[in-house]
Amino acid sequence: MKDPAETKCRRKVCTALAKDSETEIIANVDIGWGNKLFIRGEGCGLSWEKGVPMQNIENHLWYWECPTPCPENFQYKLLINDHIWSLGENLTANRCTRNSIEPSF
Repeated sequence: MKDPAETKCRRKVCTALAKDSETEIIANVDIGWGNKLFIRGEGCGLSWEKGVPMQNIENHLWYWECPTPCPENFQYKLLINDHIWSLGENLTANRCTRNSIEPSF
């Protein structure tokens, strides 16, 4: 038998992600209690100078959607509290798709 709390959480995530969106980024990462995940980049309204907060939709699941239609793929990177950069090279978001990642810090 399924745990009712788990079913409710999964429904909440599905509802939050069910929007028609041009480009979405979903990060599965544990950044510790009380921290926030930010996104910076080039394109889709992002900048490298100041991050945009992502929405925490479940324990380790963070969500961001491009507020405008993206004319092309774009590069981005995630930061904890808009201060600590994720490891590795810049990531590329494919326009018109849901981009799922598991960043490391």
